[in-house]
Amino acid sequence: MSLHLGHTVVLMDRWTAEGALERIERYRVTSSHMVPTMFNRLLQLPEEVRSSYDVSSLRAMVHAAAPCPVETKRRMIEWWGDSIWEYYAATEGGGTSVSAAEWMDRPGTVGKAWPGCAVIVVDEDGNDLPPGESGTVYMKMPGAVFEYKGDEAKTAASRLRGFFTVGDVGYLDSGGYLFLNDRANDMIIVGGVNVYPAEIEGELVQHPAVGDAAVFGVP
Repeated sequence: MSLHLGHTVVLMDRWTAEGALERIERYRVTSSHMVPTMFNRLLQLPEEVRSSYDVSSLRAMVHAAAPCPVETKRRMIEWWGDSIWEYYAATEGGGTSVSAAEWMDRPGTVGKAWPGCAVIVVDEDGNDLPPGESGTVYMKMPGAVFEYKGDEAKTAASRLRGFFTVGDVGYLDSGGYLFLNDRANDMIIVGGVNVYPAEIEGELVQHPAVGDAAVFGVP
């Protein structure tokens, strides 16, 4: 997209936290895209290192692709301010987005549906759930028609009333903001209780000795 629009693009042969800060300052970078693991590594830098770089040129630091722990994002917003944006989307079409200010009012949200897109949350029988109740997330984007190549069963299983799902679990609040729990396939049932690995991983990565974490069930 940046090349298509004629933007100057800064490339890193190997991403490092301090290297990213150095390039933001040197090239006056205005926008970029990161994932939560990068945020965690940036925050693990000593305060004197983080504060020694000028990142005031940033206008949009977009993140997505994985759940971002609430405390991680809160600290990034305190550091980088309104440049932090998040989106939740699927290649199949549709999604949500949220600004830093909106997120601070609703910590943990991945935002509201894009213009023209619709998001619903349903139970196991396909019934719409009220605000605050978790279920399967479905999206719909006009004109976004797709099928999984060579897999009619998977295509059919992903559809509901013109909406589609990629298997994520979450809930909508009364304002239409989406909150994600995890993927349905990743959920672990322990003693009859639904345990979402993403929530545990989010706590583990807050420890300064943890670079990243993956939680899974063992029979």
